[in-house]
Amino acid sequence: MAELEGKIEQLTLKEEIKEKIAPRPGEGTLGTKVILRANHFKITTFPNLKLFLYNYFVTTSADKATGKKVRGKVFEECRKLNKFGKSLPVFNGNDMVYCSTKLTLENNKFKITLPPREDGIGKPSEFNITIKFKQELKLQYLKDYVDSKQGWDGDVQTCITALNSYINYKVRTNVLSVGRGIYPPSSQMIFLSGGAELKRGFCQSLRPGWSDLTINVDVCSGTFCPPGNAIDVAADILRRKKIDLRRGINDHERRTLSKVFVGLRFRVIHRENNKKSIYVVEKLSKESANRIMFRDEEQRETSVTDFFAKRYGMKLEYGNLPCFTVAKNCFPIEVCEIFPDQPFRGDITDDGRADMIKHTCVKPFERFKSIENSLQNVFRYNQDENMKSINMNVDTRMMTVEGRVLPPVSISFNKNSRQPSQNISDGRWNFVSQILQDGKKLVNWSILVLSGDSPNAVAQFAKQLSETLNKKGMNIVSQPEIVTFNPQGDIKMGLMQAAKKAMKSKGEMPLILVTMRERSKLYSDIKRIAETDLSVPTQCILSKHMRKPKGFEQFCVNVGLKINAKLGGRNCSLSAGQIDFISSAPTMVLGADVYHSGANEQHMPSIAAVCASMDAAATIYSGRYNVNVEPRNETIEKLDIMVIDLLKTFRAKNGRLPQRILFYRDGVSEGQFRKVMDVEVKMLRDAFKGGYGENPPKLTFIIVQKRHHTRFMPASQRDADRNGNCRPGTVVDKGIVVKQEFDFFLQSHASLLGTGRPTHYRVLVDDNKFKADHFQELTNKLCYLNARCTSAISIVTPACYAHLICNRARHYTVWEGSSSSEGSASCAVVQKQITNLMYFI
Repeated sequence: MAELEGKIEQLTLKEEIKEKIAPRPGEGTLGTKVILRANHFKITTFPNLKLFLYNYFVTTSADKATGKKVRGKVFEECRKLNKFGKSLPVFNGNDMVYCSTKLTLENNKFKITLPPREDGIGKPSEFNITIKFKQELKLQYLKDYVDSKQGWDGDVQTCITALNSYINYKVRTNVLSVGRGIYPPSSQMIFLSGGAELKRGFCQSLRPGWSDLTINVDVCSGTFCPPGNAIDVAADILRRKKIDLRRGINDHERRTLSKVFVGLRFRVIHRENNKKSIYVVEKLSKESANRIMFRDEEQRETSVTDFFAKRYGMKLEYGNLPCFTVAKNCFPIEVCEIFPDQPFRGDITDDGRADMIKHTCVKPFERFKSIENSLQNVFRYNQDENMKSINMNVDTRMMTVEGRVLPPVSISFNKNSRQPSQNISDGRWNFVSQILQDGKKLVNWSILVLSGDSPNAVAQFAKQLSETLNKKGMNIVSQPEIVTFNPQGDIKMGLMQAAKKAMKSKGEMPLILVTMRERSKLYSDIKRIAETDLSVPTQCILSKHMRKPKGFEQFCVNVGLKINAKLGGRNCSLSAGQIDFISSAPTMVLGADVYHSGANEQHMPSIAAVCASMDAAATIYSGRYNVNVEPRNETIEKLDIMVIDLLKTFRAKNGRLPQRILFYRDGVSEGQFRKVMDVEVKMLRDAFKGGYGENPPKLTFIIVQKRHHTRFMPASQRDADRNGNCRPGTVVDKGIVVKQEFDFFLQSHASLLGTGRPTHYRVLVDDNKFKADHFQELTNKLCYLNARCTSAISIVTPACYAHLICNRARHYTVWEGSSSSEGSASCAVVQKQITNLMYFI
């Protein structure tokens, strides 16, 4: 193991690829067969086997690059004006054009004028068009892949991208589209708490199937900025009355509005010819209209408010609000009108998310009915001239596939429980009647009150919590010290006081329980300070839950599950014989994920995380995280270093290294499979060389995909649960997957709201030579081991933990600089005392 100290060099993409993607191990047979409907539609005739690809460039007369939407409008105008002759090319929405015949252009460069909008807004614009032939695409690659004559590669991916352009071009041209979503007009307007408008729509993509191609169609939703006067929009976003805005807003509210408004198109309504006055918000001014000063035409110093009064005879009602800034112009918000159908870029509030769930959660029957209707009213494949031009026909009947429901999973609790082991057939169990399998002792703890609750009320809660958790198998030997602190103060000082109060006995791990009124930025500060500075695990709770008589015991149990896991305890495990593959030989189960910051924080780095099981029951995990140097890089750059550290930890706890490795990698798309094979799998192989020499562990490397739109619904109600969903443990490994691949869909959880989403598992490397039944059943059982849940979860537990570690490390990351373009990010390190505990639960 000594050689593990050195850093392993990464494989460059120029090196020869030696690793092969694992082939299918045969079809699974385990479980009870069920017939399912899948939201896939079969393409009945394979498209033409040849397409032509062109680069497509659009610039203005000023030679400035144009946006995607404008390029699309220009391309559609070219088709209307018959610039392509008898050919019928399609645009991919970015910078590529596909055609089934070669374009016969007199000149690959020409000009075109885009007329004003139909409502008269705007003016004609002239654009320079350049179309250059790039390559001939052979769809034979895709056909051979579906027929299992060749593996997945870049040629197959390119063919799928081209055909996706064909099925999407017409509908995206005629219907509002944002990202992958298509949003047809609706008479119903849905508004969320916090100002966003919710639109419901559809999405579709071409997918390879068992022996043919399919189109996957699903419902989707998107958030948009409501149209109308910017004052009304601002009031809804800030959840304030319009009349209150006359007094102005604080800096936090200004930043909130800035996230939403910057980048939006608007027009001004104070001029006579309003239709030609179209602008894009560049920024929201820091000063109000009353305080922004500039020199007018007469070179007099004046404010925006005084200028509008003098020039337009307008007395601004909201002069204390900031202005929309466009170049050197400042427009008071009250004279600005937001155009419709623009994405909402602000933060969705917790109430807004609750509203979104309420409006988007539909049961399987309703979802599938809506999808079927979309084929007739939105997509209309049989009327699409682009699809006909390449001989692509679609069966508009939803596909049926054969699935299986795996046998029930057996869970074990403490031997003193009423029912020490229990077969779980519905994916859920109740811990109220059970005892923790390995409850830990809690001596050193305190409560930091940031919620404003009285010390007496908090003390009463602590007493009830202690009584409940002692009944469940923990050993809480003392009542906590209570520290009341102002949440607006120096939170580090409050945590230090609570940590000091918690320390009653040396050698025992301390814990701080924090009560909060709501989850806010304070949560990030608490986790960062406690875990990277003070070396104390924390458990945050919302004070509203302490006062609810209904379900209070269950709430205490849920809190106890997290506390026990953070202290190193085991809540439950799979019964003896359930996971012999892991328990019969030293085995490490790993999960890995990469987190990318959102649209409003693109300057923040990507964070990669890996966690690994440390026991034969696969219940105790240690985690590691690191920051990727390359922005938004999906590859885990320092995978070797993190895995080496986890191997050392495993050996320290078990006295030997693992002989088998199961590696569940989350967050990778098909187009990234080869890069993962080239880089990450090679890094793992090299990491093993240091400690194992010529006898490396057997590696099975699995991709975990949950960001897809495949859904299932039992064809017969007798095979469904009470909500119409598939039963937990439903697996599909043929019909809508490719014959040659070792992959399957598994719906391991019970979906209480809406339609359940199965997880797609794809095995890329399999040294352990799993049979389909064995691996599907093992993966399903690993979904029952999340320490903070009393149910099976939708993805395998180590992948879920890796995601939690990424989110936790996000709270440790701080941007140091004057702006998002100037500065750098630093990510604090978890203290050694807790680094191997499950602090991230």
